[in-house]
Amino acid sequence: MALISCQTDEPDSAYKEIEFTNEELLAATYSDYKHPENFYTEHPGDTTLYYTNTISTDSLEDKWIELSTNSSETAERWSKKSSYSNSTLGPLRETERYFEFFQNVTPAGTGIIKFRTHRHTYFTRGDLDFLVPSGALGSFNKKNFTGEDAKELIDYLWYVRHYNNASSKILSSFVEDRFLFIVVTHYELHISFGDWDLHDQITLLKKEYSINRASKLITVNETEIRTINGKLN
Repeated sequence: MALISCQTDEPDSAYKEIEFTNEELLAATYSDYKHPENFYTEHPGDTTLYYTNTISTDSLEDKWIELSTNSSETAERWSKKSSYSNSTLGPLRETERYFEFFQNVTPAGTGIIKFRTHRHTYFTRGDLDFLVPSGALGSFNKKNFTGEDAKELIDYLWYVRHYNNASSKILSSFVEDRFLFIVVTHYELHISFGDWDLHDQITLLKKEYSINRASKLITVNETEIRTINGKLN
């Protein structure tokens, strides 16, 4: 998909694509386009990604807080608590971002769930409750992180939350170093598919994710740029 790019002498991943025509919004909406080439991606196929949390590990908990640890044993215990009783625990996979265990759901052929737990040395949600939205996302704990590291984190967090959501797409993603903060900007489409005899509503959003270099705290500021009509249903 062709998008307007305000190119600079910065690296490719820093190209600031900030202007989009209505035709481009429509083209992105009604195609298999999901995000730009310089964006974090995985290939989950029919696999479901699930991050262990306070509710999945404790049925009496009323706050939804994603968990983090530096212990693979703790991550395994939380994954078992979060899994179905008729699931088989697969082998551990580790990255700098998470611990992951496959859950082979029975009967055979009904799918695979990847249970993940954030690695504390990379990212933590703290006490941020998903059921009570706020302007904070958590803390980026990677040592001596760069702007590219910050962009990869924010792109990753968006991807694992929206990879199977047809109503959300990223048009551009770039990073800026503002001395005390590193700011990652997303231009995002949010699509509300209409009912019979109603137009789909396509909204262009600008989201700025600011990471405080000192405190490591991540906050987000969202601006609605415009909404246009899509197809009539």
